[in-house]
Amino acid sequence: MEPALRSGTFTLFSIRGVPLKIHFSLIILLFYVIFIASVQFRQVAAQARIDPELLHLSARTWGFFFALGLFASVAIHEYGHVFVARMQGVKVKGITLMMLGGVSEMEKMPERKYAEFALAIIGPLVSFALAGLLFFVKVHTTSPDLIFYCHWLGSANLMLAIFNVLPAFPLDGGRALRSLLAAHFGKTRATQLSTGVSTAFAFALGLWAMASFNLILVVIAFFIYAVSQRELLLVRVQQSAEGIRVRDAYTAMDPVHEDSFLSVAAERMLREKLSLIPVKTQSGQGALLSLARISREPEENWGKLRVTEIPGPNCTVLGPEDAVSDILPDLLNSPVRALPVHQGNRVLGILRYADLERVIQLKSHFTSGGSKKDAAA
Repeated sequence: MEPALRSGTFTLFSIRGVPLKIHFSLIILLFYVIFIASVQFRQVAAQARIDPELLHLSARTWGFFFALGLFASVAIHEYGHVFVARMQGVKVKGITLMMLGGVSEMEKMPERKYAEFALAIIGPLVSFALAGLLFFVKVHTTSPDLIFYCHWLGSANLMLAIFNVLPAFPLDGGRALRSLLAAHFGKTRATQLSTGVSTAFAFALGLWAMASFNLILVVIAFFIYAVSQRELLLVRVQQSAEGIRVRDAYTAMDPVHEDSFLSVAAERMLREKLSLIPVKTQSGQGALLSLARISREPEENWGKLRVTEIPGPNCTVLGPEDAVSDILPDLLNSPVRALPVHQGNRVLGILRYADLERVIQLKSHFTSGGSKKDAAA
């Protein structure tokens, strides 16, 4: 699955430089899974052919351990993607676990033929392997507790693997399908075909979910539709942005220092009619400050609070020579659809998606205009 969310997360731990982050929505899902699992406790015990009276923990406690095991399984699934990505030379910024699954934040998808297929298919293979391992332990143990838990978690991993191979974005099966189609039709046409399949699947799942009053599946169907459309937009814009660099589209702008008071930043933004401004930090990390974010603080505190004291999401820092097609996913993932542009220790300005769109439109206009003139000549 693709990256997507950065705000509202905290880092749990890091493995070989790849942090595992937890999104707040996962906490909500944790309580939901515990509730559902405790309700289904006796049904699962019957499927595992275990007498519930032989188990040593309460239904709610089993639900808690099942939820932890499920989230650990999703994390291992995502680290499978990380392992293959690193083998292919792709830099991975981190993994975020959230309500609708896991997201591996990769700098750039590999362009080699079938590389995305290998990167996508490893996730379901890891889940199938986990299911096989858990079922193996279940068969070779005599402990009722272990038989019950391995059956439950093994079945969940099996379902996770099967669900992920379905040919719909952002599921691994959707990416694998796109990779196979791209080998014959090119990436743009392959994305159009695979997002068409994703849209049909999302509508079918949504209708079935509404008919069965399953709210979680309705949310998943909407998520699949939204992400597939975003993926199509991303590929189309990447194709249009070919040859454009950050220096061609960014807006030069002096930064506000992180030690400045909010009142100073707000006064300048109002004077210069700016809604967004880059922040100069001591650490050199990228940061942006929006007028909307300042407005959330009581006006009487603007003269007391410094820019560094109000929290904001970490920003990917762009360089003026970066290819726009490479940094586009980061730009679209930004909450404000803008990123700071640095050159060494200097803050040069901001690249906004709206500005990039205008540059692409101008490029398209002049390219098509030039083509028509050539044809007329």
